[in-house]
Amino acid sequence: MNDLQPLTLSVAQPLSVPGQLVANVAAHVELIKASQARVVVFPELSLVAYDHAVAPISLNSTELQPLREAAARYNSVALVGAPVKIDHHQFISFIRIDVQGINVVYLKTCMTPDEHRVFDQGVGPKAIEVDGWRIGLAICRDTWNKKYMERYAYLDLDLIVAGVVDEPEEEASAHKIRTLMARQLRIPMGFARTAGPGPVLRRSSGRSVIYSHTGTVITQTDDQPGSFARTTLKPRR
Repeated sequence: MNDLQPLTLSVAQPLSVPGQLVANVAAHVELIKASQARVVVFPELSLVAYDHAVAPISLNSTELQPLREAAARYNSVALVGAPVKIDHHQFISFIRIDVQGINVVYLKTCMTPDEHRVFDQGVGPKAIEVDGWRIGLAICRDTWNKKYMERYAYLDLDLIVAGVVDEPEEEASAHKIRTLMARQLRIPMGFARTAGPGPVLRRSSGRSVIYSHTGTVITQTDDQPGSFARTTLKPRR
């Protein structure tokens, strides 16, 4: 018997500013508060405004404490984009922040040439559990790689979420690829997309989106920083 309960999901796009970790943390906290969702997903490298030159973030940093406090206060699991260092290697990661603490839960595997100059490759698809829901994790270019994403079919997932950075001219192609993948895997998918200018990309599209298992758009933000889209997903198994 399926005893999963509905899951509230938010995909959020904070205003992230290069070199302003404290302000960026505060922007994330505001969106956790506003979302009132069990799972809140943020874009790729959202804590550092997709700046490859920033030093890896220590998970013990006092600057991250407001995020842990907000996650505990609102009973949220926040999935946040951050550069991290593990065994002398640097990675683009998702960190999980909740009442239990702060942990690295996914390392980006498919990267652009510019990213490869700074970061190492992750080891492949991963999943976490939240209230019994199995949630697959991906970051940006992972979701453009059809063969890579097909590997998520073997993880027995209820949902896939990703933090991404897309430029406006990529939006139509990204939509086509990701809707096709949701239909093929028959799994709902949520994408938190960077909004506003950054130090590497001159502009980014925003329009964070949640798709159903049929590839239909359930909800979507506008293109402005500070927006979020929220829905309640019902278990399908």
